[in-house]
Amino acid sequence: MGVSGPEVPASVERRRVINRLFGRSKEDELVQELPVAPEIPSEIEQGQTLIGDDYNLAKPVVDDRTGQVLVAPAGTEELGVNLPLTEEKIQIGLKEKFSSSFYWLANLCVRFLKKAKLIKNES
Repeated sequence: MGVSGPEVPASVERRRVINRLFGRSKEDELVQELPVAPEIPSEIEQGQTLIGDDYNLAKPVVDDRTGQVLVAPAGTEELGVNLPLTEEKIQIGLKEKFSSSFYWLANLCVRFLKKAKLIKNES
């Protein structure tokens, strides 16, 4: 039952055997060979160039059926930091004893300020 020439996948060979058993001709076979590299539409090729780049949307992407906003344009709003201590009290708290809760609250405030990039990281 071997086929001479290039190697044929097992599923295609199995279908040929079944077609011979049931008396179907080659015209009845529904074996279709797919091209190795399918053609890519131009709009998909253009979309692939956007991957990895920062892309700002002009308007939000909305679901056609529900009208719900799926992706909103990125804003450039600045985030504020609300701290439980003033700058003076933070300086006083950093000078307290290591075991003081006031010391740790001041350190937490400094950490928030560093994370918000409002003060430089001094390491």
